[in-house]
Amino acid sequence: MPAAAPHFDPVRVSRLAVTLLFALMMVREVSADEIPLTDSGTEKRDLVFVDENTLVYCEQIEPNQLALMQLDLTNGAATRLHPDFDDNEFEPAFSRDGERYAFLQNIGNLNLRLIIRNRNTGEESAFSEGGFSGMRSPCFTADGSRLLYAYPEDGRQHIWSCDLACQDRKRVIDSSGTNNWPNATPGGDFVFGSTRDGNFDIYRANTDGSGIEQLTFEPQQDIRPRVSLDGEQIAFTSNRDGNYEIYVMRIDGTGLRRITQHDERDDFATWSPNGDLAFVSERNGRFDIYLIPLEE
Repeated sequence: MPAAAPHFDPVRVSRLAVTLLFALMMVREVSADEIPLTDSGTEKRDLVFVDENTLVYCEQIEPNQLALMQLDLTNGAATRLHPDFDDNEFEPAFSRDGERYAFLQNIGNLNLRLIIRNRNTGEESAFSEGGFSGMRSPCFTADGSRLLYAYPEDGRQHIWSCDLACQDRKRVIDSSGTNNWPNATPGGDFVFGSTRDGNFDIYRANTDGSGIEQLTFEPQQDIRPRVSLDGEQIAFTSNRDGNYEIYVMRIDGTGLRRITQHDERDDFATWSPNGDLAFVSERNGRFDIYLIPLEE
């Protein structure tokens, strides 16, 4: 008896074609190879480019100490930004002109201090409020005249701003839930994460907090948004596909792309001056920084 002819299922073939097309699209979105920038394997976070040759980040250099490191991309040398500091320091932010930077310092038991320092003169301003859940996520406005940061008050975490002397503190974003990770665009507004609707999504607002627009609507967590230097794209971390990966979308929330494809966590994305992405990737329990060139 002759064998039955194989059954042709057009629906199944169509699904396979869509799957293959999606896979090919994902390959085109990410260029050939990721470039490892570190190999120490120690925990790292809070990446920010100072210029095309310098990346600053936070690293766990001792079991109980976090330090700011600066990586020279021309020779791969990593050195401490503040070699004489004994306190934990993290979450660095640099003004667009590179003249000033801000960071957080743990100066005692449950006590944080926010510091703004002039890189040319060494002059600095600082203030401390609350305990270890105090100020977080500093970011300079586009013109460098003020600093945005997150701070909890009245049972909620808001977005605030202050001047470069750490004075004239104003509440910018006031809503239910937790607001965090402000990041300025070149146009003068900023993006941030908020749980006002029950989970972290990404929002955009004017510098004074007006004109709030929701950009993502995902039931999972969309966190740590970072705007590209040209103001056209936002990189962020999300677990929308079951694992924390790096995603990119246009500044208006359209054109979502998944950038990383790893079994462990990818996080803390930041844009290089030429439009590539650096991020921290956990692989086999080791944490290192990778650079991934992006295609348009």
